[in-house]
Amino acid sequence: MQAGRREVHALNTHTAAQLTVWTTGETELDIADLTTGASTSTHYEFTDLQGLEACLDDLTEHFNTPPCP
Repeated sequence: MQAGRREVHALNTHTAAQLTVWTTGETELDIADLTTGASTSTHYEFTDLQGLEACLDDLTEHFNTPPCP
């Protein structure tokens, strides 16, 4: 693990995610839909707790939304 950043990896049956947070407050949320192969990357810059909460809400939403049939 590189100094100055932390990563969280999460996986379920339909979603893989990597959340990378740097000590500067910059954050990348990478999400992959394992059923379609589609992926997204969202950049955040935290200046307060609300920014972190918004990012974690996005991550949670992806994991709680089942894939479309």
